[in-house]
Amino acid sequence: MSENEKLDRSERINRRKFIVGTGTGIAAGLAGCSGDQKSGNGGGDGNGQTDKPKNIQKGGKPVLGMATAPNNLNPLASSTAYAWTILDNVYTWGTIQHPETYKPAPWGMKDWKVRPENAGTDKWTVKANLREGLTFSDGKPVTAEDVKFTVNYVQEQKPAGTVSASQFSSVKEVKTEGKHTVLYYLKEKDRAWLTNIVGNVILPKHVWKNVSDYSKYTPRKEGGPIGSGPFKLKNYKWESWFELVPRKDSAIPWNGLKHTDWLHEKGPFIDALRIEIFGSQTALNQALLDGKIDQTYGTVKVEKASKATNKNHLTVLKSKDDGWEHNSYNVRRVPLDDPAFRQLLNKLFDKKWVVENLYRGLAAEHGDYATPSAYNDWRPPTPDKIKNGSYEGISIPDTTFPGKRGKFKLSSSGVKKARQFLLNNDRAKHDYSIGPAKSDKVKSPDNKAIYVNGKPLGKAHTDNNGNPGQGPLEMSMNPPSKSPKKAQLENQWINALRTVGIPVTKQVQSFNSQLPKVYANENFDMFEMGWTGITWVNDHYRQFYSSAGADMKGNKKSQKFNPMGYTNADDLIFKQASMMTIDERKPIVKKALARIYSDAPTLINFYSRVLQPVTTKFDGRIRSVGGVTNAQTWLNIHKSTGK
Repeated sequence: MSENEKLDRSERINRRKFIVGTGTGIAAGLAGCSGDQKSGNGGGDGNGQTDKPKNIQKGGKPVLGMATAPNNLNPLASSTAYAWTILDNVYTWGTIQHPETYKPAPWGMKDWKVRPENAGTDKWTVKANLREGLTFSDGKPVTAEDVKFTVNYVQEQKPAGTVSASQFSSVKEVKTEGKHTVLYYLKEKDRAWLTNIVGNVILPKHVWKNVSDYSKYTPRKEGGPIGSGPFKLKNYKWESWFELVPRKDSAIPWNGLKHTDWLHEKGPFIDALRIEIFGSQTALNQALLDGKIDQTYGTVKVEKASKATNKNHLTVLKSKDDGWEHNSYNVRRVPLDDPAFRQLLNKLFDKKWVVENLYRGLAAEHGDYATPSAYNDWRPPTPDKIKNGSYEGISIPDTTFPGKRGKFKLSSSGVKKARQFLLNNDRAKHDYSIGPAKSDKVKSPDNKAIYVNGKPLGKAHTDNNGNPGQGPLEMSMNPPSKSPKKAQLENQWINALRTVGIPVTKQVQSFNSQLPKVYANENFDMFEMGWTGITWVNDHYRQFYSSAGADMKGNKKSQKFNPMGYTNADDLIFKQASMMTIDERKPIVKKALARIYSDAPTLINFYSRVLQPVTTKFDGRIRSVGGVTNAQTWLNIHKSTGK
């Protein structure tokens, strides 16, 4: 979720986090924006490595810079990306995401079988075999009992962060068969069994069985964290720096396996990974430009491209993002309860300007469906490729910007086109007309505005309880100082809305203030935010876009992940959610995505391209969805030839 904030999860969230609009991307002209580094092996679509290097010498200590320190190193009590940058190297997950195919691959678990028909019976639903030879960093062997203990402990303790009790909500019982076989008995079919259950983290039973309250446990103060991952935390100065060292080769059975063909079989090569905390993005950027660190966590903005262009020690690696930036609407309120009106809001967003102007064609892709663009085999054709405006019987609206695309400007003819789109929309729930502007938040060239059911929009506009007269629509957004590019984007969009005759005000507030406003109280009209950490298995629809993830009764103690209150895709979402076979789910997921796009409860602003400046002192970084800062990179990274 957010970098430093956590929401209570009543639904399953798998390694997912909120992101603030951070002005993703790097200015055009940055030297060495490349697609490939020639190291490792595996082929694929350009995200994995393409050539196996020879004569690699061991040694070296790459330095990773982060702007913010982790809040803790307790895997059950932290949801921050900063903490998991360390913890992902210390602990083992049952499965990981293949960096070339994006599909789950064996990791701690070497193989598995699934019998969906056994869900809800007294027979096992999933059988998984643990990789033999795994040990924890204190030398104890990893066994099936550790996996069983992890599931039971998480269910009892009910953590709600990156590792959540809700991930195991379908598990009735776990049994072991010998030292390395785990049998999962499910109460019901679970679409995310491969990532959330078989693929979850493995805790050492001999350590955690003595922890009576997970939330009060501080592993770094008690000889830990102890995990079975390829690295261990050797030393640190809290909130300043951390140093991870590879475990003995015999304790790292990751490289050289058939399913890890993107990794060099003789890695890891480095002596240690050093992580330094800089406290600010500015200091972090400068350290990279000065060659004091070798890469940073996440995408870094370098506002003056010339500074980087003149630095021969830098190159830029490009990866697909695992989320999206969005504006979303409270569909409980008039006129936001009308899909036709929401379609108009989306139509007034100039995606070409965002991609080509704001992010200069480098750091963003056109947004459309509510799943990352990397997971292409789950997605319908892009809306412009859908013939006759219909996908599987679902109407796909033409939300092309009605003005001069790439300029985010509306002429009088563009204003007319936009209004006619609404007035002639056969899905319109309300009666729309054009009348004299009554709000100073309307900036139309003819001083006219959109009326709803015969009233100015501000008078027709309701709150969650149906009370009219709420005035202009309110857009909740982060401060420009925190998200300058997102602020530009939102300001352009709001200007377009006002130009057409939709009165809109801005509510600028911090991310931490926005969270309870949106997710606990649903006290908003429109808000901007982002998601990252969406998994390949695509299990997020039930939480984000169905009634299961919505608080429809105004329970202020409930913080769910569908604050919009959108429920119109429930039939498709619940149908796919009850399936455990990927090929069965995909066509239904595609229809659900088309339905969501058509109903427009959200506007996918763009998908980020993760652009990461790195030094050329090291090769072998692994470009997976989300970037090159991952555990596989540290297993594969090595000194560049001749460096």
